[in-house]
Amino acid sequence: MHGTVGVYDKLTRAWRVKSKHRVNCIDCFDLDNDGVPELIAGWENGKVEVRNEKTGEVMCKDYFQTPVAALVHADYRLDGRETLMCLTSEGEVRGWLPSSSGAEHTGLASGPAATEAKENEMWRELTAQKTKLTQELASYQEQLKQYKSSGKETGQGIIPTDTKLNASLKSNRAQGTVELHLMTSNYSVIRAVVIFAEHLFDGEACMLHPLPPSNNIIVQISPAKDVQTTMNIKAMTGMTVSSVQYHVFELDYIMPKFAMYHLVEEVGQWPTGAVTFVVQERPTRIWSWLQRSFISIPDQMPTAPQTATNLLDVNFISLRTGEPLCITMSSQQTGLITIRTDDMETAGEMVQDLCSFLQVTELESSANFPSEMERFQQVLTRVDEYNSVRMMLGLVNMGKCIGKGF
Repeated sequence: MHGTVGVYDKLTRAWRVKSKHRVNCIDCFDLDNDGVPELIAGWENGKVEVRNEKTGEVMCKDYFQTPVAALVHADYRLDGRETLMCLTSEGEVRGWLPSSSGAEHTGLASGPAATEAKENEMWRELTAQKTKLTQELASYQEQLKQYKSSGKETGQGIIPTDTKLNASLKSNRAQGTVELHLMTSNYSVIRAVVIFAEHLFDGEACMLHPLPPSNNIIVQISPAKDVQTTMNIKAMTGMTVSSVQYHVFELDYIMPKFAMYHLVEEVGQWPTGAVTFVVQERPTRIWSWLQRSFISIPDQMPTAPQTATNLLDVNFISLRTGEPLCITMSSQQTGLITIRTDDMETAGEMVQDLCSFLQVTELESSANFPSEMERFQQVLTRVDEYNSVRMMLGLVNMGKCIGKGF
């Protein structure tokens, strides 16, 4: 299993870090003595990390030769100051005292202590930025060296500096999937792609090696549920197919919640189920919600004819089931929106997502789902039949017992 460490602020996740190594233990300890405890994690590979509780930034770390078994803290020295202790599976013990430059035990940072804490934080940020730039510079120098030594004709060098990685989503109705298109801005080819995302793949990750490498690859995605998630995309890009030096592009791309619905001009027959409600919003605001929650929605909202009964009329086909979905906004009654679908759960998800986008906390609606009620009625009928059979079996067993003289 992949190790995951994170912090939640009530029901909202503040940050999360994933690793191929497992987390053996965690602890909360105010190591920098600023009044706020940090998250301490001990890993199976012997690493101990101290992370900021708000951002997840690594403040400091240490390493052991064996897996970390436990993290504890207490006043072991009996001097009024707690000590963070780390124990490994081989019996090695190491301890750390809180920083003496922070605030006192009141937990309030003020005066010179607060200034020094702020300076330390800025120093950590600049150090991390320096390390990142140093690594990038070393990589570029190595690639340039390889490029000069191999010659321009062999195509072993670095990619052009103006190369960009573009991403877009398109629906494939024939395959019943959503396609993620990744394309470079020039002739540079993509050798491999790694995508990390929740609710999209088994294990929350997907890796693709296109054969042969190309500057345009397609990743088929078919999420089981309607959920908005952020895809962290990492693509290895080289100058040619035979390149030995690659540049890694990292890109965050949002998968809309209702990406599994394909936009169509018309549907053969409207669904029998529908939910209607009234919101005091302009049609353009509803169109903005469609652009955020669906894919392939045009930038400009089409203008409805003056004789049309609806200011807004959008039709979709579910890529999972092939069932139609229709969303309309009436021109006769102000703010009247109708979502037509035979799936009650889908209708509820869309109403909640629309209310969240419009920041509506209370909403009256009217719902009618004949197919759902018919299935529910069939379930009730089956339950009644089972109860009747159970009663008959009970009477038969009672008769057998009376016949035996009990």
